[in-house]
Amino acid sequence: MDLKPYFKRREHISMTPAVVIGAYSIDQNRNYQDGLKNLKYLNIPEEINFDLNQGLYIEKPSLHPRERIHQLTSFIMHNSKDVIKEKKVDADFVCFRGVLRYLLATPYNRRQAWEIDAVKYKRTIYMCLLPSQEQRQENLEEKKFRQYGFKFESNLMADHPQRNPKGSTEPVFEGEEFNVVMSRSINGLKLIFGNEIDGVKSDHVITSVEELNHVPLVEVKSREIQNYEEHNFNKFKVLLWYCQASVADITEIYIGMRNNEGIIENIKVVNLKDAMHVTPWEISICENFLNNFLQCVKYDMRNIDDANEVFRYSWNPNVQQHSIKLEKISYKDFLPEKFVSFMNNL
Repeated sequence: MDLKPYFKRREHISMTPAVVIGAYSIDQNRNYQDGLKNLKYLNIPEEINFDLNQGLYIEKPSLHPRERIHQLTSFIMHNSKDVIKEKKVDADFVCFRGVLRYLLATPYNRRQAWEIDAVKYKRTIYMCLLPSQEQRQENLEEKKFRQYGFKFESNLMADHPQRNPKGSTEPVFEGEEFNVVMSRSINGLKLIFGNEIDGVKSDHVITSVEELNHVPLVEVKSREIQNYEEHNFNKFKVLLWYCQASVADITEIYIGMRNNEGIIENIKVVNLKDAMHVTPWEISICENFLNNFLQCVKYDMRNIDDANEVFRYSWNPNVQQHSIKLEKISYKDFLPEKFVSFMNNL
């Protein structure tokens, strides 16, 4: 696939606003439940002094190595009357937000390789980001920092807008998620994508999916203070944050600044649009690369409609050619058999 990033300033591409079309929750055992059960609400305590080591015990499930986009296919089956038209999913692409995040950041990516598998079935292309080598080889320090992120989230997010967060009183269940499913179009290509989000900013209880389109969605992160300097803030991490948030039209990130002992000393609220104004990145370049990639994949698979024929796209920033590699492979279960049968019986 001869697709390379171009670094000349370009016009912004046409992108419709992201619209929430559904939501689902995942419990600690990775079981799917349609609806708002795991939705959390931002509730920042007046006193900021969180010890992320306190009650750090994290319950982590044994993830199925082939989970891929199975939860999204469960959402489609549970909400078929809303997302299926003329016996097909009403989208050109279905994926998780992580796929779009990495594609947007690729023109400035000098660190992280990625692999994306794609299958075209019933005229819709399903894409899945494969775990990176860094994720597969996580060391103890990286694991601790990742768990700090979950623990910080539990200090800010509550089950009810008028209740305090659980904080250190209970263990964190890493397998639990709340996801919103969104739809938006990019230069005429319609996407349906899942977004794991930390919660919402609302002073009232959300009782319907439609309400999620009228309250701010929330992202929270934690960072070590000694690594956070204003002149170093304009790094690749900020671009990844921006790409991840902008896909879902999230405008702010709440960052907990922790010291060497894992104590959160203060919280910074970063407006991503303001942050990007002082970075060296050209967002139009990122957007155009994403659009070009999607158009190329659609063209590559124009004559394909097979749930078992997989196109694997890969990017390695350490390879001199700096182009995307395409490999055709074949394996079963990219799409769950239950989902394939469901679509065949429409």
